[in-house]
Amino acid sequence: MLFEKAKFQVDVTRLRSELEQIRSSFEPVMISKTYGGWSVTSSDGSYRDGWLKQGNRFTKVSDEMSAESYAKYVAESGRSKPILEYCKPTEVCLPYLHSIVESLSAAGLVPRRVRLTLLKPGAATDWHRDAPNWLYCVRLHIPIVTNEGCTFENETEVVHLPADGSAFFLPVNNMHRVKNSGAEDRIHLIADIYDTEEYTENFRYKGPRPSKS
Repeated sequence: MLFEKAKFQVDVTRLRSELEQIRSSFEPVMISKTYGGWSVTSSDGSYRDGWLKQGNRFTKVSDEMSAESYAKYVAESGRSKPILEYCKPTEVCLPYLHSIVESLSAAGLVPRRVRLTLLKPGAATDWHRDAPNWLYCVRLHIPIVTNEGCTFENETEVVHLPADGSAFFLPVNNMHRVKNSGAEDRIHLIADIYDTEEYTENFRYKGPRPSKS
């Protein structure tokens, strides 16, 4: 399954309004010429924290990696702290964005490394996976600015996620890429989540219970 639609809706108009405030005051962190964004929560409270090093897109992650080798690879890629530490609101965590993060926490989804991601027109990420298949790795995507030329693809499916207030849970421990064939930026609000309260049907977290703080 490529994605599961969330049971809630957001106010895209309010998100776009806060996005414009952010874009007018803060330069995005660009890890390539075409991909980057702003951290809404991070490990140190800075919107520049939590991004991979320039040019690194986890293209070398494989299912054969051990837990130790994967942790080393993540650290060398620029995200040196455990994912659960990326929970501090940053200077771009404006009121409506903050309320969404709080709502996700209240639902038992333990949002971490919440970001606004930007993909330029005509661009695509490399095919990659963000974790080995044996590791729980699920992201919530809320499209804010998109077009019909924007797709999320895995090895068997291609979907367009509309910016109509919907939110989508997607596994990112399998091979996938994002493509923007349109003429405007694609901007999503995304968050690593741990479904500790059986909120989803397909992406329930069965590992050691992470802290919600």
